[in-house]
Amino acid sequence: MAKNILSLNFKGGSGKTTLSSTTASYLNNSMLIEMDTINQSDKRISSKDYYESIQMDFLTELDDEFFKFERILRKSDKNIIIDVGANKLSTFHKSMVTNDLYQYIDLFLIPCMDGSDDFSVAMDFLESIKDHVDLENKVIFVFNRFNEYEYSSVQNQFDQFFDNAKIIQKKYKVDLNNESNYFAIKDSLPVKYARRNAITIKALCDANLDSINQKIDEITNEQDEELMQLIKKRNIVKSALLLQKNYILPGIEKIINKLK
Repeated sequence: MAKNILSLNFKGGSGKTTLSSTTASYLNNSMLIEMDTINQSDKRISSKDYYESIQMDFLTELDDEFFKFERILRKSDKNIIIDVGANKLSTFHKSMVTNDLYQYIDLFLIPCMDGSDDFSVAMDFLESIKDHVDLENKVIFVFNRFNEYEYSSVQNQFDQFFDNAKIIQKKYKVDLNNESNYFAIKDSLPVKYARRNAITIKALCDANLDSINQKIDEITNEQDEELMQLIKKRNIVKSALLLQKNYILPGIEKIINKLK
């Protein structure tokens, strides 16, 4: 059965687009809806081999474009991942509340950075929807840019969240003592490389290492600029595969389990 996933935080720069495209590319039969016709971050990503992507925009819940969105939300046979741009957050939220549509969201992914600002904004979002949908078993916090070298654990870096775990559980029914309710994405060069080159992380992981190595072997001039670029790409792909194994796939597994 198709599911609806919303990736949303009430601030920009929290990693919503990367999270949305990554989630869509690892789920089967998925469509990513980007509510942002200004930045169009996902539109620039080469994703056709992994998921369908569309851009939508509306000014109020009475626009035809919002009616189309509601129809997709209610009736689509695809797994829908919704990425709301910072410039559309208030309009989207108001329209969802007015039309009582949060009840059709099967999973809320809340991307966060560390620090008090991200904590406060995440709590504001949960507070704004708690009266419109039962949040129990419907929320996963996604802690972005985890620094495994500087911090011994996710809990240490994102202490604002975990120090307030009891309050979060009491108010919003999200238990951060249960690992199924959160996962982290390591701060890494592959994420930055994928964003800069407008590709999905999965596309980077699916790159043919044997082909790259063969091209490296065929270049005889050690000063060849292409050689340096190929070596760099090979190492980034290897790093991406480790990121996929240790962070992305465990996170996707938690998403899938929540949707069962």
